[in-house]
Amino acid sequence: MIEGGENLGFFGELNGEVKNFGVVNVNINGWGAEIGGLVGRNRGIVSTSYSTGRINGAGLDIGGLIGENENIVNQCYSTCAVSGPRDVGGLVGINDGNIINSYSKGGTSGDSFIGGLVGSQYKGSISYSYSNGLVTRIPYNFSDSGGLLGYLIGDGNANDIISSFWDTETSGWITSAGGMGKTTTEMQTESTFTDAGWDFVGETVNGTEDIWMMPTSVGYPILVWQMNAPLIEDFVEDFESRDFSRFPWHHEGDAFWSVTSTESCRGKYSAQAGLIGDNQKSGLKVTLDCFDGDISFYFKVSCESIFDKLLFFIDGEEQGNWSGVKDWTQVSFPLTAGTRTFEWRYSKDYSGSQNDDTVWIDDIVFPLN
Repeated sequence: MIEGGENLGFFGELNGEVKNFGVVNVNINGWGAEIGGLVGRNRGIVSTSYSTGRINGAGLDIGGLIGENENIVNQCYSTCAVSGPRDVGGLVGINDGNIINSYSKGGTSGDSFIGGLVGSQYKGSISYSYSNGLVTRIPYNFSDSGGLLGYLIGDGNANDIISSFWDTETSGWITSAGGMGKTTTEMQTESTFTDAGWDFVGETVNGTEDIWMMPTSVGYPILVWQMNAPLIEDFVEDFESRDFSRFPWHHEGDAFWSVTSTESCRGKYSAQAGLIGDNQKSGLKVTLDCFDGDISFYFKVSCESIFDKLLFFIDGEEQGNWSGVKDWTQVSFPLTAGTRTFEWRYSKDYSGSQNDDTVWIDDIVFPLN
């Protein structure tokens, strides 16, 4: 835990450059102004960086990544839950600089100037960015808080929010001081963003840097650099321990899962479903205390198409299923904070087998508390 007054964060005040840096599971409590998960007050450049955890402040300018931004934030994200009295944003508390190609997913709450991405903005700009976290203004007041941006101060201009969006359903807001509100379905559709000029993998009209991509499963856009970021060992199950000892795993069904070296995504090992027959199932389950964020994992299937399948559940509700032949593929699913139960289940119907008749999973990333 980090506690203190103003300019509070991993970096209290930044005048240089931070790149390719992440802070995980931060827990910050401050009583002054300018409090952020990564930087309290940014006068430099922050790029390809992120934060997860919880931020709570008793003063002003409180953000999931940065408390007050006076320069550049580029290709960054935060899933932090952020709370405070005023100028509270999922990514930045108060923005006097430029936010480009960034997003936030954590919930924000406070008394005034509360926004999903940015709490308030003075002379800054926001471009090609989005938020989808729940915004809670206590008491509710639509005039000084909003889905993407809470409030424009002084010379702040709504025209300086360019091609940026918020989810009107998950945020709980249909208004914002800037940006465009979209439904969840629209926010999970690539054309919503490419039509607005976002640089995505697979298109060249909006640029060739390939900054954004859609996840392989249903979800919101992610930054391409996230796919190549190193895994954080404490929050990842990669089965390199050669057993199920890292997390409190439980086996269910007709056959236990096993750790195998015959298939793997990144390392040498993965988890493989148990050998089962017709009308049988093999389940692998774990219950963990999680923050707001995403769970992601890789899977591979080689089984009968449609009828035999790998299923994934959160708290007993099916999130996705895959069958047939598919090589290693990453998927991700959003979570709200709390105790969550995850299950991967290989299930077969009453007859027939094809291909290798099995499934594998690997490199599971949990947003752990």
